[in-house]
Amino acid sequence: MRMHRMALAAGALVLGLALPTLAGPERIVFPKDYASAYVPLGAVDRYDSKMIRSVFINPEAYKSYQAGKPLPDGTVLVLEQRPAKLGADGQPELDAQGRFQPGGAPGFIGMQAKKAGWGADVPAALRNGDWEYAAFKPDGTLNPAVKLEPCFGCHQPRGAEDHTFIGWRVMNDLRAAGK
Repeated sequence: MRMHRMALAAGALVLGLALPTLAGPERIVFPKDYASAYVPLGAVDRYDSKMIRSVFINPEAYKSYQAGKPLPDGTVLVLEQRPAKLGADGQPELDAQGRFQPGGAPGFIGMQAKKAGWGADVPAALRNGDWEYAAFKPDGTLNPAVKLEPCFGCHQPRGAEDHTFIGWRVMNDLRAAGK
């Protein structure tokens, strides 16, 4: 029995050393005024979850990108998720353009921030350049219940788009339109 416990303890130690420990979300400062001070890049209606995901970028990064430069050190992208307003049938209510109507306060706020050197702490298999990720509760406190490894894994193959999704696409469209 004692040998069995020792083997389990040794296995747990090896597993703990083998799994990446991602430090970093505590480096990201929650911008309480992001909804009014950041540039809105767009929203995605999520039919699968009946949620609206809105994306914002800090103005300095947006101006740099508009000038034809890559996303600079200090770029912050915010993904705000809020429920859609539901009708009596339980389906999202739509506006005149066929888009979901907001039905409540944000329930999740995710952030992606870029700072020189941040990528050095991330295992190579998950590294996203110098980007870090964080999940926040609506009150602006870190949400430790959200696992960030999937963020790194999902964004990792998007190196050609600086490890971003909607932000990159929208900014490219605006740049092409001369805005």
